[in-house]
Amino acid sequence: MTDAPRRRGRPAHVPTDESREKVADAAGMGMTNLQVADMMGLHVDTLVKYYPAELKKAKGEKNFKVVSTLFAIATDINHKSCAPAAMFWAKTQLGWRETNRTELTGPDGNPIQSETSTQTVDSRDLTQEQRDSLREILEKAITQQSQDDSDASEQEEFEANEG
Repeated sequence: MTDAPRRRGRPAHVPTDESREKVADAAGMGMTNLQVADMMGLHVDTLVKYYPAELKKAKGEKNFKVVSTLFAIATDINHKSCAPAAMFWAKTQLGWRETNRTELTGPDGNPIQSETSTQTVDSRDLTQEQRDSLREILEKAITQQSQDDSDASEQEEFEANEG
């Protein structure tokens, strides 16, 4: 007579209403599956196997609740946070943004005048030390100009993607 084989490992996980609510809350607040599984004392595979619906819809439900609350505050002229909520909504949903515009002008609103002068220097008249110093200055200026051009290009790309 042989005994029935014994099952090894942990007993099968059995979700409860309380555990489903806890998983939905945690996932809805932005915790990763790994973080939720650790919090629940489960392996990620077990979490995904037993709580797929909670993981799938929790974040959307939480986001809907927050957006509903924000919208209610933004549209309630008697709420003390109406203006900031409305401004936030306009920036995130309507594409509005705050801008500061500074215009510089010369005297009496005329264009700014700049004077440049050039002087030709024959490098043959410079000492070796002066040529080395000049080379170092020029290399730094070229490097800085390249960096400024790169920063300006990145800013233009960012602004194009924002608008």
